[in-house]
Amino acid sequence: MLEILILISLSKSIAAKAREKGRGGAPFVFLLLALWIGGEIFGGAAGGIISVIALGDDEPNLLLVYPLAIAGAAIGAVIAFQIVKSIAPAYKGEYEDYADDDYDRDRQDRRDRRDRDDHDRDDRRDRDRRGDHY
Repeated sequence: MLEILILISLSKSIAAKAREKGRGGAPFVFLLLALWIGGEIFGGAAGGIISVIALGDDEPNLLLVYPLAIAGAAIGAVIAFQIVKSIAPAYKGEYEDYADDDYDRDRQDRRDRRDRDDHDRDDRRDRDRRGDHY
């Protein structure tokens, strides 16, 4: 139960840190959970192997397995927080930053051409209605 409360608290904290950098919190919460569980499994397995080898028993000693499992989970959490700490903030630039973009320039050129063509077509139509010919 205590482990679940710790995970809830850490999840809120890592999501807040990710949002401070302009990123979504959910992917980093999933990362935290995956690294926590993976670290716990790895630490427990390592503890079991060490316990069997060091003590020479047929079964692993839980007094060695569980602390190493928790240590592995804590290491996984530290790794998740370090990943969030190391990511660059998401760039939220203004639209003016993209004003010189070729795609926008092409769109603007097409729009200007279309406006000119519409204007020329309207002028021809008006001349034809008035009977003004060159």
